[in-house]
Formats: sequence, C-alpha cells, structure tokens
Amino acid sequence: MKDKDRTKDELINKLAKLRQRIAKLEALESERNKAEEALRREKDRAERYLNIAGVMLTIVNADEKITMINKKGCEILGYKEKELIGKNWFDLLVPQRIKDEVKDVFHKLMAGDIRPVEYYENPLLTKDGEERLIAFHNTVIRGPNDQIVAVLFSAEDISKRKQMEETSTQERNLLQALIDNIPDSIYFKDNKNRFIKVSKAKAEEQNTRPENMIGKTDFDYFPKEQAKESFADDNRVRESNRPLVDKVEKITHADGTEHWVSVTKIPRHNKKGKVIGTMGISRDITTHKQQEKHLAYMATHDALTGLANRALLSDHLTLALARAQRNRQKFPIMLLDLDNFKDVNDRLGHSGGDKLLQVVGDRLNGILRKTDTVARMGGDEFLLLLPEITKAEDINVVAQKILAVFRRPFLLGDHEVNTTTSIGIAIYPSDGKNTDSLIKNADIAMYYAKEKGRNNYQYYTTIMEGKTAG
Repeated sequence: MKDKDRTKDELINKLAKLRQRIAKLEALESERNKAEEALRREKDRAERYLNIAGVMLTIVNADEKITMINKKGCEILGYKEKELIGKNWFDLLVPQRIKDEVKDVFHKLMAGDIRPVEYYENPLLTKDGEERLIAFHNTVIRGPNDQIVAVLFSAEDISKRKQMEETSTQERNLLQALIDNIPDSIYFKDNKNRFIKVSKAKAEEQNTRPENMIGKTDFDYFPKEQAKESFADDNRVRESNRPLVDKVEKITHADGTEHWVSVTKIPRHNKKGKVIGTMGISRDITTHKQQEKHLAYMATHDALTGLANRALLSDHLTLALARAQRNRQKFPIMLLDLDNFKDVNDRLGHSGGDKLLQVVGDRLNGILRKTDTVARMGGDEFLLLLPEITKAEDINVVAQKILAVFRRPFLLGDHEVNTTTSIGIAIYPSDGKNTDSLIKNADIAMYYAKEKGRNNYQYYTTIMEGKTAG
C-alpha cells in the first residue's frame, strides 16, 4: 500500500473514533443533563414539601449554624430565610436563661452521647423579641461515614394552644373553687340521673365526699318517695328541655334530719345541642322557712303569753260562726278579766304582772280542748271560744273550772299571788250573730260580773245594758 493511501485510512479511522467519542460525550452530557433535571425536580419537590409542611423544619450543623429552614419556620420566627441561613441557632433564637442548658444537650446529641428526644418544649425568640413556646422533635443527620453532621428540628408553635389550655385550666379551677366554696349544693347528672359531679356542699349534706357520690343516684341517699319525685323532675327537665326553677321541697337526709330547699334544675347539652343530662342547684332555705313560720306565728299569737291574738281569734270565730249557722247550732264565748290586776303590778312591777299573765294563760290552756281557743285580748283580758259546747250545763262546767283554776295561788318566782277573775258569757246566736256583737255582749256580761262582786260568771242579758258602766 502506498504511503498516501495508508495515511488516508488512518485519518478515516481516527475520525470514526473521534465521532464515537463525541457521541459518547454527547450521550453522557445528555444523561448528566437529565440527572441534573431530575435532581432539580427532586429539590423543587422537596422544597415544596418543606414549605407546605404545617410544622417548622430546621437543620443546624455541628457549628451551631442554621443550614436550612422552611417557610413555616420563617413565619413562626418572623424572619426571612436569608436572615436565618448561616446564623448561630443559639445566639439568635434561644433565650439567654436557657442557652447553656440547651447547647449542652445539642452537643451531647451531636456526639452521640444521648439519643434524640421525641418530644420536648422550649421557648424561642422571634425577630420582635417575643418568646414563643415551641414543641420539638429532633433527628440526627449522618454523613457518608455514619458520623453525625447535623440535627433536624421538627417543631410546632404551641403558644396559643398552651395559652388556651392555661385559660381553660384557670376557668376549670375557678369553676371548681366556686363549686367547692358556694354554700349552695351543685350537682351534675347524666341521662340516667346518675351523679357525674357534685359540689363539696352537696357531698357534706350526705356526710360523704364528692368522689364517693359519682355514679350513684338519689335512691342511694334519700327515702324512696323523695327519690322518685327527684327522678321525675330530672326526666321532665330533660324531656321538655326546659328548666325547673325554685321548686321548694322538704328534704329528709339519711340521718333523719329534715331541711327545706329551693331547687332549680336545668338541662345539660352537648356541642350539638342534644340534651345529655341535668344540672341542679339546691339552696337550703330552712332558716328562711323557720323565720317565715316564726313571723306567721308572731302575726297570729300574743308575744307575751303565746296565746292566740285578736287576729287569730277573729279567724277562728268567723269559722265557728259559719259552721254554727250551717248546722243551726249554738256555742258560747267567755270574756275573762283578772280582778285587782293593778294591785299585782303595783306590788311586783310590770315584770311580775307579765309573769302572772303568762301563768294564767298556761292554766287556761290546760283546761281546754284542742278545738277550743283561748286568746289574749290585751291587758289582762282573755277570751275563750268554745265552738263545740252547745248545752248550758256544759257551759257552766267550764266556767266553774275556770274559777277553780284561780283559787289556787300563782307562784311567781319567790312570790305567791292570789287573784280571781270575772267572766262574761255570750251565746251565739241569741246574744249576737257576728263577731263584734258577741264580743261586745260578753264584755257587758263580764263587767256585770265585776259589779256582782267579782270572782263569778254571768250570762249576757239585754237587761244588763242599762246596768253596767262598760
């Protein structure tokens, strides 16, 4: 082969090899571009995931510097990303009071001396200097030789949640303090009328502790009929979805003691508005009831002797008149006045006179029946209403008993007093058909008895009206 032809073939071979090499390089370039594109896409995808994450994600390297932080982390801390990348995590974000402690934990974690912590809470400083309470979860990042090169912090801002929890806790504590210290009994029941929470006062009523009442019902603490009534009220409140307000009840406790209470019950609802039970408030009104009873007693009884007063006598006399008129019966009244009562007051003083009136009242009460009424009309006058005595001989027997009562001396402390009484008797309907006329005529007869020498009884007659000064 000629040298010229050999040179030509060699050039062709070299050119072919060059083309092959160029093709390989182009293929490698294409693969590299594809890999770079794939890497870019993966990076973009990772960044998107990081930025849409609902928690803060941050990487801090061995030099304590921030190498990555996502969008949520920047929002929580109030910084832009470029303001945080490369900055010292502890110097910029950790409060001074805990910096040394937190750094020590970080470096022990980097050294592998301690394991990552799944959950812990620490404050971080925002750009405005505000502290935010952050819940952390940390993970170590390892390099090719399995050496720890950084720490990934996954964190959530729990400041608002903690504040809400603290507020809720405070509200619960305040509510519990109110429930435990208010004198009223407060209790909550489920839809089976079982106690689910009771106040201290409610438990003390039953001589137990609040926790001991949970799961129990009124049948565990009250008589059967009383518990049945309470159950019926609870069911009615739930079924009607309407409150029961200020129902007055007499409560009998397990030890037999009785109290009056004012009860209010209201329906309990869940978040959807469904009735799930009841809440009750019971206020002890025993003292109020006793005061009412005392006031009612004082309004109808003489304060000194405890006998019926004019108001109560008038009521009893009105009833007796109506019944006697309906049954066409008669009955007497007797008006008594103590003889020489002024002498007792002069000798023993008003306190002695008051004591005598009290003892006289007791003695008169002792000889009468339950259907009779003895009243103090004022001063030293007493009136007896005998609605079931219809015969003249029976009237005489009562009058004589009264005179006999006064024959026995009255002991007033260290003093012995002897006194008598004058009695005037008027009979319905012959001596009066109404209260005023009966009392007026009994008064006339009583004065006539005094004129007859005292210590006797007289029946009213029309003749007396012109003969007495009364």
